[in-house]
Amino acid sequence: MQTEQLARLRKAKGFTQMEVAEELGLSRQAISRWESGLAFPSTENLKKLSVLYGVSVDELLHGSSEETVQESVTTEVPFIPAEHKKQKKLSASLVIGIILVITLVVVFTMWYTHWEPGVLTFDRMESSNWDNSDATEFDFTW
Repeated sequence: MQTEQLARLRKAKGFTQMEVAEELGLSRQAISRWESGLAFPSTENLKKLSVLYGVSVDELLHGSSEETVQESVTTEVPFIPAEHKKQKKLSASLVIGIILVITLVVVFTMWYTHWEPGVLTFDRMESSNWDNSDATEFDFTW
């Protein structure tokens, strides 16, 4: 594997080691070790790098001529930065939170408007007919 090829492709695409690491879900040090030849990417990471850089896995492993590198660098490859992915997750969480709050407000409002307390209020006492003419004494036994 030509390790300088990884650094050249990354720089040609305008990525930092940190951006590549975030895209692959790895540490920046892992990318640095690959580019310096101290370690090698797994097959899965080679596939991700080939998509990210717009070259074949074979070109990553065996290198290519300078013309092929220049052609592959000019090819447009869709790249979604990790920050954009975090924003999508945050947006989804925000929408779920808003829906939850609205649901709770609706449920509370429905419950409150239909709530009939078991305690007799002063308004109900005034409208009630209390007939205690035959009551001579109160029974306070428990």
